[in-house]
Amino acid sequence: MFHLRARAFSPVTSMVDSRKIVYGIMALYCLIGVTYLFLIGDKVTYGDEADYIQIANNLYDYGIFSLDGVNPTALRPPGFPFLLAAAKPIFGNLFDDVLTFKALNIILWIISAVLIYRVTKLLYYEEAGIISLVLFLLYPVNLYTAGTVFPQTFTQMLLLALLYLTFKPGSEVKVIPISMVSIALVMTVPNFLATYLLILIYLAMVFRSKLILIYTVLSLLLMVTVIGAWSWRNYNVFGQNVFISTNSGINLLLGNSEKAGFNTGVTADIRDHMRVTRQMNEVQADRYYKDQAVNWVTKNYRMAAVLFCGKFLNWFNYKNPLSIYGTPSEGTTLRNFVLALTFYPILLFSVGGSFLGRDRLTGSKNSNLLLWAIYFTAAATYAVFFTRIRFRVPFDTIIIILASPCILWLSHKAFRKRHLTTTLNG
Repeated sequence: MFHLRARAFSPVTSMVDSRKIVYGIMALYCLIGVTYLFLIGDKVTYGDEADYIQIANNLYDYGIFSLDGVNPTALRPPGFPFLLAAAKPIFGNLFDDVLTFKALNIILWIISAVLIYRVTKLLYYEEAGIISLVLFLLYPVNLYTAGTVFPQTFTQMLLLALLYLTFKPGSEVKVIPISMVSIALVMTVPNFLATYLLILIYLAMVFRSKLILIYTVLSLLLMVTVIGAWSWRNYNVFGQNVFISTNSGINLLLGNSEKAGFNTGVTADIRDHMRVTRQMNEVQADRYYKDQAVNWVTKNYRMAAVLFCGKFLNWFNYKNPLSIYGTPSEGTTLRNFVLALTFYPILLFSVGGSFLGRDRLTGSKNSNLLLWAIYFTAAATYAVFFTRIRFRVPFDTIIIILASPCILWLSHKAFRKRHLTTTLNG
């Protein structure tokens, strides 16, 4: 079986300095990013985007985590709004608020490209890193998401930084910067808590020392302290315990109710429940939604189990319905075709890459096992609520990383066959 070795053969990098290739691709990223930013403009398409924008603006203008600038909220996790608010003075008056936030996401997209190259290069050598850089550019969901005011591009960048720190050679002390990045991830999207725990387990298995146990305990204390501080803020504001945000209840109900399906997501009809919560504050509504979801699962546990499995499989779907309560969907056949054409081949190559690509530093496949564990655990975690392509975006960088050594191997085989044929005919 072919495995990637030092200075793995590549017909491209054998003729051109690899650094020039990387610089050229990154220049293309910048050109595409700037062009796309001005093409999309300052349009806000989704309600979630408006929430993040309003909270960020109120943070910057009034110093309050609020939707209306008066009443505090915990409707969204704090990580992304704080980032957006911090970006406003950096961009100054260059753009309006919406374009500023989209420009920030485009920059994060470009940084993510650098990081995916570095991670893949670290694991499988430079040629595979270049392939991952190209795949990341050709994966359209990445750029589309970067053109919105959603936190997925930010978490994508943080996840890649987390993987780079995890796989980069170093001592047990690297658990501390890993903790810092993980805290930012969890405070932006709490579902990344599972990823953080998997990485701690992986590092404990790699180092197998008393020191790693000490740093692991310190890391957990840091995570608990930050989450506890924000939860204490929520308790002071609402007089009730709130774990990070108050939108988990409605998400749980959207994925676990009588009208929820494998791929309904936010289109599940829960209007009857929403009418009940009209006179409730957000904490009361969150608790009501959770109670209704848990009651439904308890009474319909067989159906809930089937639904969970369907939502897990839906993680690998190439399309999601965008219509809500019968309104027209924004989906198009061409878009769905492009999404399928880009996602499934990469997924297939990633399976092949898992067998072909060995960690060049250790000679083992433990890194591949960790990457798949993160990917499938994310699918299971989101399946508790509901699964959508947008939620998958940060984790799809994992299959791009894993697919790169397989594509490198195929290009190696194709070039060798062509070279042999040319030699025999010549």
